[in-house]
Amino acid sequence: MLALPISLVVSLALAYVLARLLHGGRLAMPLAALLVACILQGVVNALAQYYGVPGFRPLQPVTAVTIPPLAFLALQAAQGRGRTGVALHLLAPAFVAFCVLTAPQVIDVAVVAIFAGYGAAMLVALRSGADALPEARLDAGDW
Repeated sequence: MLALPISLVVSLALAYVLARLLHGGRLAMPLAALLVACILQGVVNALAQYYGVPGFRPLQPVTAVTIPPLAFLALQAAQGRGRTGVALHLLAPAFVAFCVLTAPQVIDVAVVAIFAGYGAAMLVALRSGADALPEARLDAGDW
């Protein structure tokens, strides 16, 4: 009997949400990229942890650290800011990929530092309150 791990079920649910939003044409590209990264992370986790496919284990930290930069870019898009320095945010996954290949003992610290750094940056960006998100207001869209 086929068993689906929770991460795969969540990925399927997110894929459904993404398909519905894309079909309606109501989705900003930073949010679409964030949803795709979350779907990919769930699939990689399921294949590496639950199904035991060894080739996906080194990909886990790399796909994990793509989520914070994409969440930050989605937040910037919701704030109405431009996408300045998008290439700079690719340094986090590139650094973790480098660590996977050369210094695996640094991966855990790097992943935690990247998540904490982007979390702090998002908190700083949200300090100005609810008015800082003009694109995320309920009356700003049709959903």
